Amino acid sequence: MRYEIFGHGASGKAATRLSRRAGWAGVTATAIVLGVTASTPAFGVTGGALVEQGTYGFVAHLAVGERGIGHACTGALIDPQWVVTAKACFGEAPAAGKPAVPTTVTIGRADLTGTAGQVRAAARIVPHPDRNVVLVKLDQPTTVAPVALGATAPAAGDVLSLAGYGRTATQWVPDALHAAQFQVTGVGTGVLDVAGVAANQAGICKGDAGGPALRETAGAVELVAIHHTSAQGGCLGSTATERNATETRLDDIAAWIRAYAPGGLAEDHRDDVTLTYNYASGAVGPFTFVTSAAGTMSARGGCNTAASLYTAAKNKTFRGDFNGDDIIDQVVLNGGSNGLTLTLDTFLTKADGTCSPAVRSWTSTTFGSYDRMLMTSGDYNGDGRTDLAGFYNYANASIGLFVWTARADGTFGSPTRKWFNDATPYWGEIGRMKVFSGDFNGDGRDDVGSFYGFADASVGIYGWTATAAGGFEEDRRIWYTPAEPYWGDPNRLRIAAGDFNGDGRGDVAGLYNYSNGNLAVLTWTAKADGTLNNAFSSWKSTNTAWGSWDTTRLTAGDYNGDGRDDLAALFGGTDGSVSLHTLTAAANGGFAAPVQAYRSTTFGSYSSIDLPEDRS
Repeated sequence: MRYEIFGHGASGKAATRLSRRAGWAGVTATAIVLGVTASTPAFGVTGGALVEQGTYGFVAHLAVGERGIGHACTGALIDPQWVVTAKACFGEAPAAGKPAVPTTVTIGRADLTGTAGQVRAAARIVPHPDRNVVLVKLDQPTTVAPVALGATAPAAGDVLSLAGYGRTATQWVPDALHAAQFQVTGVGTGVLDVAGVAANQAGICKGDAGGPALRETAGAVELVAIHHTSAQGGCLGSTATERNATETRLDDIAAWIRAYAPGGLAEDHRDDVTLTYNYASGAVGPFTFVTSAAGTMSARGGCNTAASLYTAAKNKTFRGDFNGDDIIDQVVLNGGSNGLTLTLDTFLTKADGTCSPAVRSWTSTTFGSYDRMLMTSGDYNGDGRTDLAGFYNYANASIGLFVWTARADGTFGSPTRKWFNDATPYWGEIGRMKVFSGDFNGDGRDDVGSFYGFADASVGIYGWTATAAGGFEEDRRIWYTPAEPYWGDPNRLRIAAGDFNGDGRGDVAGLYNYSNGNLAVLTWTAKADGTLNNAFSSWKSTNTAWGSWDTTRLTAGDYNGDGRDDLAALFGGTDGSVSLHTLTAAANGGFAAPVQAYRSTTFGSYSSIDLPEDRS
């Protein structure tokens, strides 16, 4: 018999209790190779040698849930921001998106009681549709060197090195990486069978699941498979004697893996600028400005719609991962010529950076007027897909907050009202609001925020905290400055939201236009309770040094892949040029001076460009 080999808690008994409750322990996997009928998931290399620090630095330890009550697996770093491991580590049929429980990934630490290597949180998982493989995206890239993927299957008789953090013959939780050599005894469709090269030398145990099977040739190491199931002979608590195991092949799904990690232009650990262009014909063209390692950007389009479909003055564009595949897509809301025929079109981005034709999923002539809407986007329910949110200002002065929840295919159904304030007591009007989204409290769900400029010249920022049920708590003021001393006019502020200091909470940045024409970039960083610190300024410029604020707009993204969102300034020159300039974020959330990343005198008109931050 072979058994599954995923995680353990602080002790074997604790692990058994959790595993039975979660439906893991005692579950046999249907054998898929070489006449084996069943098996058990794997967790430690019993009988293997301790791995020295610095060797196999790409091996990862995954703690799924809290230590002592959760379980553990092993994986391998295949890209600076992606780890591959066994899908079963996250449940029987895990859904793509944010892991169901917090998962800590430690890379490059042979002794888990030490401090070497790097620690990251699992931000997203992408399960393979029919193989025991899952890709785990880290919340930030690492500087650890990934392992290469093997391009060909091992052959029977090949010797592989298998590694893992799992149970040994004497320890439930060794907290150390072990490795041993195994020989390939058979190759099947999607799997390998392996056995120790010497009698009773080593076995694969609980905690090793998802660990790497490595082929070493001419001093190079490549990943060819991960641990699937094992007989668990020699493992503490097991009476089995066989030391054989089944590995899940990766060589034949390398293209699927590389579609995500790194997956070319769409997933290279640097965010790209997205925008839509409104053609005079009534067509819309989504564009991606791809960011290079050198910091330059190049325009990529190719999904222009047919003519006469859109009214440029009533277009609103959004960016986000609307189908949960970890690739940024675009959505366009249009209000039609009369502002009353509302449509939502999704432009999905492929792994190679090209886009798919628009898919229209929501049309309404009864919802209301485009001119009474103020929209933003974010993952409000924490399912890994970006949703849309919008305030609607009714004619009687009441106001509501609606959400269009993204489906698995990136389309949208009808909106649901999640918050409402009646005309009495009067809350406010959208003409005084500037809305945005961000995870201000770091709970994994985006919240909605808005600047509000009061009639007495005081200014506040309000937050609507997203709940686990997909709604919002009552609004609360998360920052405020009174009329005296005078702070400024929100109408002189261009805003963008992002995690600018890399602490996992959403911040707000703005480009402020002073009455003398000078400019300054301001940052409001988020506190742990979801409120905001007072703004501080970083980059400043005179209007003669930079240019006109009237032809400058902001967007945000991690353009250098360092884990902190940066700003990009779109500028329309007096010579008809269009340019993009990046302002790199510092550790405190401030910004460096802008650096030109793109400039063209032939791209088109500045006024025909829509950024996601526009009309918010």
